[in-house]
Amino acid sequence: MDLKQPLIACNKCKTKVQFNELKADRTGNKWICDACYSYEHPSNKKQERTYTDIPSKSDKRFKYQCVKCKYNFFRDREFYGVCPYCGNSESVELIKDRDEKTF
Repeated sequence: MDLKQPLIACNKCKTKVQFNELKADRTGNKWICDACYSYEHPSNKKQERTYTDIPSKSDKRFKYQCVKCKYNFFRDREFYGVCPYCGNSESVELIKDRDEKTF
């Protein structure tokens, strides 16, 4: 037994579509077709942050010290930059691994 669904007009563009192809508009008061819905709700897919983007605690970080101002900070092993406190680029030294413990 094949039943046909009645066609219902979209409240925005007046195109007649089946009831299962209608969605509520932004206000929730009217029924609109899929085409009008996609026009009202463009798919702005934002990049979702995954757990692989977040640095884990197992990443090696190393302790650096500025010889000039004695400021201590942690960076990656490949850090060859300026002191974040005083801005001196020639006085940053690697002190020790972050995971090392001193007793």
